Amino acid sequence: MDGNTMYWLFTTAPQAIAAFVGIIFTGMFFMAESIDNRVRADQSLTEIAESAKTALYKNMKTIDQTPRLLNELNRNHVSF
Repeated sequence: MDGNTMYWLFTTAPQAIAAFVGIIFTGMFFMAESIDNRVRADQSLTEIAESAKTALYKNMKTIDQTPRLLNELNRNHVSF
């Protein structure tokens, strides 16, 4: 690879990753809002909605910790 290709790769990859993560988080927030709207319409869904939102936020926390986990793997010289 030449220098221009490397430059392009390392400048566009972070933007693409950030856009992808942003879309995921936006979808998760819209999902949580949709759950809240359904609970407002039908109070009998409260228990189910709470468990769904707990699972949703648990998954969001996992996504949030991914960079830290990758750094730990790099420190321990683990390759994929």
